[in-house]
Amino acid sequence: MNKSVRKQTFFSDDDYFLLRSHIFDFAKQICFYINSNPNISVLEIGPSSKLHNENTFPQLDTKIIADLCEQQCINYKNLDIDPAANADFTGSIEDLSFIKAQFFDVVIMLSVLEHVENIFNVPKELYNITKTGSLVFINTPFMFKIHGPMPDCWRLSEYGYKALFNKHFLIKSIDTYPPNELGKNSMPMSFNVILERL
Repeated sequence: MNKSVRKQTFFSDDDYFLLRSHIFDFAKQICFYINSNPNISVLEIGPSSKLHNENTFPQLDTKIIADLCEQQCINYKNLDIDPAANADFTGSIEDLSFIKAQFFDVVIMLSVLEHVENIFNVPKELYNITKTGSLVFINTPFMFKIHGPMPDCWRLSEYGYKALFNKHFLIKSIDTYPPNELGKNSMPMSFNVILERL
Protein backbone atom coordinates (compact mmCIF):
# COMPACT_ATOMS: atom_id res chain seq x y z
CA MET A 1 0.00 0.00 0.00
CA ASN A 2 1.38 3.39 -0.98
CA LYS A 3 1.10 6.06 1.65
CA SER A 4 1.07 9.59 0.33
CA VAL A 5 2.83 12.25 2.38
CA ARG A 6 0.61 15.19 3.24
CA LYS A 7 1.99 18.65 3.72
CA GLN A 8 1.11 20.23 7.06
CA THR A 9 -1.83 22.57 6.41
CA PHE A 10 -2.97 23.45 9.92
CA PHE A 11 -2.07 27.10 9.31
CA SER A 12 -3.19 28.94 6.22
CA ASP A 13 -0.84 31.22 4.29
CA ASP A 14 -2.83 34.16 5.67
CA ASP A 15 -2.28 32.98 9.26
CA TYR A 16 1.44 32.57 8.70
CA PHE A 17 1.71 35.97 7.02
CA LEU A 18 -0.13 37.66 9.89
CA LEU A 19 1.96 35.81 12.47
CA ARG A 20 5.19 37.00 10.84
CA SER A 21 3.70 40.49 10.56
CA HIS A 22 2.94 40.42 14.31
CA ILE A 23 6.61 39.77 15.03
CA PHE A 24 7.74 42.36 12.49
CA ASP A 25 5.43 45.00 13.97
CA PHE A 26 7.02 44.25 17.35
CA ALA A 27 10.50 44.67 15.83
CA LYS A 28 9.40 48.06 14.49
CA GLN A 29 8.12 49.00 17.96
CA ILE A 30 11.51 48.02 19.40
CA CYS A 31 13.28 50.12 16.75
CA PHE A 32 11.11 53.11 17.64
CA TYR A 33 12.01 52.72 21.32
CA ILE A 34 15.74 52.40 20.54
CA ASN A 35 15.61 55.41 18.20
CA SER A 36 13.96 57.47 20.96
CA ASN A 37 16.58 56.45 23.55
CA PRO A 38 19.96 56.78 21.83
CA ASN A 39 22.21 56.47 24.91
CA ILE A 40 21.44 52.84 25.69
CA SER A 41 23.09 49.45 25.51
CA VAL A 42 21.21 46.75 23.58
CA LEU A 43 21.59 42.97 23.69
CA GLU A 44 19.79 40.91 21.06
CA ILE A 45 19.63 37.19 21.81
CA GLY A 46 19.45 34.75 18.92
CA PRO A 47 19.03 37.41 16.23
CA SER A 48 17.79 36.17 12.90
CA SER A 49 19.85 36.88 9.83
CA LYS A 50 17.30 35.08 7.67
CA LEU A 51 15.00 37.13 5.49
CA HIS A 52 11.65 35.37 5.27
CA ASN A 53 11.06 35.99 1.57
CA GLU A 54 9.43 32.75 0.50
CA ASN A 55 6.49 33.56 -1.76
CA THR A 56 4.22 35.92 0.17
CA PHE A 57 6.41 36.45 3.27
CA PRO A 58 8.97 39.16 2.41
CA GLN A 59 8.32 41.28 5.45
CA LEU A 60 10.55 40.08 8.30
CA ASP A 61 14.26 40.52 8.74
CA THR A 62 15.09 41.07 12.40
CA LYS A 63 18.52 42.34 11.35
CA ILE A 64 16.73 45.68 11.14
CA ILE A 65 17.44 46.11 14.87
CA ALA A 66 21.19 45.60 14.45
CA ASP A 67 21.22 47.87 11.41
CA LEU A 68 19.38 50.64 13.25
CA CYS A 69 21.78 50.45 16.20
CA GLU A 70 24.74 50.66 13.84
CA GLN A 71 23.27 53.69 12.06
CA GLN A 72 22.57 55.44 15.38
CA CYS A 73 25.96 54.45 16.93
CA ILE A 74 24.13 52.63 19.72
CA ASN A 75 26.05 50.10 21.80
CA TYR A 76 24.62 46.89 20.28
CA LYS A 77 25.74 43.36 21.12
CA ASN A 78 24.28 39.99 20.18
CA LEU A 79 24.39 36.54 21.69
CA ASP A 80 23.88 33.18 20.03
CA ILE A 81 24.28 29.62 21.20
CA ASP A 82 25.74 28.63 17.82
CA PRO A 83 29.46 29.49 17.44
CA ALA A 84 28.97 29.62 13.65
CA ALA A 85 26.73 32.68 14.11
CA ASN A 86 29.82 34.81 14.84
CA ALA A 87 27.94 36.69 17.56
CA ASP A 88 29.56 39.06 20.05
CA PHE A 89 28.83 36.50 22.79
CA THR A 90 28.52 32.75 22.36
CA GLY A 91 26.43 31.00 24.98
CA SER A 92 22.98 30.34 26.33
CA ILE A 93 20.62 32.58 28.26
CA GLU A 94 20.49 29.76 30.79
CA ASP A 95 23.81 31.12 32.13
CA LEU A 96 24.89 34.69 31.40
CA SER A 97 27.60 34.90 34.07
CA PHE A 98 30.13 35.83 31.36
CA ILE A 99 28.29 39.15 30.73
CA LYS A 100 28.92 42.20 32.90
CA ALA A 101 26.29 42.66 35.61
CA GLN A 102 23.70 45.44 35.26
CA PHE A 103 25.04 46.49 31.88
CA PHE A 104 22.18 46.40 29.35
CA ASP A 105 19.23 48.79 29.04
CA VAL A 106 17.39 46.66 26.47
CA VAL A 107 17.31 42.92 25.84
CA ILE A 108 15.54 41.49 22.78
CA MET A 109 14.47 37.87 22.29
CA LEU A 110 12.32 37.24 19.23
CA SER A 111 11.27 33.59 18.83
CA VAL A 112 13.98 32.43 21.23
CA LEU A 113 12.51 31.61 24.64
CA GLU A 114 10.57 28.56 23.45
CA HIS A 115 13.87 26.88 22.52
CA VAL A 116 15.53 27.24 25.94
CA GLU A 117 15.64 23.95 27.85
CA ASN A 118 16.23 25.38 31.34
CA ILE A 119 13.72 28.19 30.98
CA PHE A 120 13.41 28.72 34.75
CA ASN A 121 16.99 30.06 34.85
CA VAL A 122 16.19 32.84 32.38
CA PRO A 123 14.50 35.47 34.62
CA LYS A 124 17.38 35.62 37.10
CA GLU A 125 20.00 35.68 34.33
CA LEU A 126 18.21 38.54 32.56
CA TYR A 127 17.83 40.35 35.87
CA ASN A 128 21.57 40.08 36.53
CA ILE A 129 22.65 41.66 33.22
CA THR A 130 20.10 44.49 33.12
CA LYS A 131 19.75 47.76 34.99
CA THR A 132 16.77 48.82 37.08
CA GLY A 133 14.06 49.97 34.67
CA SER A 134 15.57 48.14 31.69
CA LEU A 135 13.16 46.67 29.16
CA VAL A 136 13.09 43.10 27.84
CA PHE A 137 11.21 42.52 24.58
CA ILE A 138 10.09 38.92 24.05
CA ASN A 139 8.13 37.21 21.28
CA THR A 140 7.04 33.58 21.58
CA PRO A 141 4.58 31.43 19.65
CA PHE A 142 1.64 29.78 21.37
CA MET A 143 -0.75 27.95 19.04
CA PHE A 144 2.00 27.20 16.55
CA LYS A 145 3.72 24.11 15.20
CA ILE A 146 6.90 22.61 16.64
CA HIS A 147 9.72 24.27 14.72
CA GLY A 148 13.49 24.56 14.57
CA PRO A 149 16.05 25.11 15.74
CA MET A 150 15.49 22.14 17.99
CA PRO A 151 14.64 21.69 20.75
CA ASP A 152 11.32 23.52 20.74
CA CYS A 153 10.33 23.08 24.39
CA TRP A 154 7.76 25.57 25.61
CA ARG A 155 4.53 27.44 24.98
CA LEU A 156 3.85 30.26 27.48
CA SER A 157 0.43 31.75 28.12
CA GLU A 158 -0.12 35.14 29.75
CA TYR A 159 -0.29 33.33 33.08
CA GLY A 160 2.93 31.47 32.27
CA TYR A 161 4.73 34.75 31.64
CA LYS A 162 3.48 36.13 34.96
CA ALA A 163 4.51 33.02 36.88
CA LEU A 164 7.93 32.89 35.24
CA PHE A 165 8.97 36.55 35.52
CA ASN A 166 7.02 38.06 38.44
CA LYS A 167 9.90 37.94 40.95
CA HIS A 168 12.27 40.03 38.84
CA PHE A 169 10.18 41.92 36.28
CA LEU A 170 6.97 43.89 35.85
CA ILE A 171 4.95 42.92 32.79
CA LYS A 172 4.42 46.27 31.04
CA SER A 173 2.40 44.90 28.12
CA ILE A 174 1.19 41.72 26.48
CA ASP A 175 0.02 41.85 22.88
CA THR A 176 -1.34 38.81 21.06
CA TYR A 177 -2.17 37.76 17.53
CA PRO A 178 -5.07 37.57 17.09
CA PRO A 179 -5.82 40.52 19.40
CA ASN A 180 -7.48 39.80 22.73
CA GLU A 181 -10.60 41.81 21.92
CA LEU A 182 -13.02 39.95 24.20
CA GLY A 183 -10.79 39.66 27.27
CA LYS A 184 -10.50 35.90 27.01
CA ASN A 185 -8.13 34.97 24.23
CA SER A 186 -7.49 31.28 24.89
CA MET A 187 -5.84 30.42 21.57
CA PRO A 188 -3.46 33.15 20.39
CA MET A 189 -0.83 32.18 17.85
CA SER A 190 1.79 34.60 19.13
CA PHE A 191 2.71 36.71 22.16
CA ASN A 192 4.66 39.99 22.16
CA VAL A 193 5.64 40.81 25.73
CA ILE A 194 7.49 43.77 27.25
CA LEU A 195 9.02 43.32 30.69
CA GLU A 196 10.48 46.03 32.95
CA ARG A 197 13.23 45.06 35.36
CA LEU A 198 12.41 45.76 39.00
